[in-house]
Amino acid sequence: MLDFDSAVIAFSSQPFWLYCNGGKGQRRHAPDFFARLAHGGGVVLDVRPDDRIDASAAEAFAVTAKACAEVGWEFRRTGGPPMVLAANVRWLAGYRHSRCGCEAIAAELLQVFNKPMPLLTGSREIGDPIAVLPVLYHLLWCHVHFHRRPRPVPHRVPTPSTNRPSSSGQCRPSTSCHRPWRASRLLEPTRTRSRQPRPAPRLSARR
Repeated sequence: MLDFDSAVIAFSSQPFWLYCNGGKGQRRHAPDFFARLAHGGGVVLDVRPDDRIDASAAEAFAVTAKACAEVGWEFRRTGGPPMVLAANVRWLAGYRHSRCGCEAIAAELLQVFNKPMPLLTGSREIGDPIAVLPVLYHLLWCHVHFHRRPRPVPHRVPTPSTNRPSSSGQCRPSTSCHRPWRASRLLEPTRTRSRQPRPAPRLSARR
């Protein structure tokens, strides 16, 4: 999730050991991640669900938060991303590389998806989905916006959408992408289907 966050320019896992004197003597703790933000700040993260935090873990997190505050870093403890969001970002990560980008196809995608339509329908209007879909997924990874649905307002008062698609058709690496967007809002979870075994390919011997 950190490499998908446009506010993060670099990160590392278990970046350091933190030693402290606890109730049972000296102890140490290695935070899960350190992230350097675009504005220059730092964030230390620990990933642990609420139901797995005992007294020892709570003490370690409290000491870590205090140490981070002393050096000007932010400390966050999270239970992890939602399952749908994590699955969508994991899928898009396969198209993060710039080799999946194509400026010509990207420009056409922004024009076609100026209005809401099914993903495959819009892709087929441009060309072969095998060539178009990787570019579309790469744009989603780079936070390039297509058509947005208007946000719901109280009492369900209908309002026209004033959002416009991005005018940029260029694909950027993940470290330079901007305008954060949750992939789970773009790729809805699908129902699981039982997979049928594929027939074995036919091989013909050359004479």
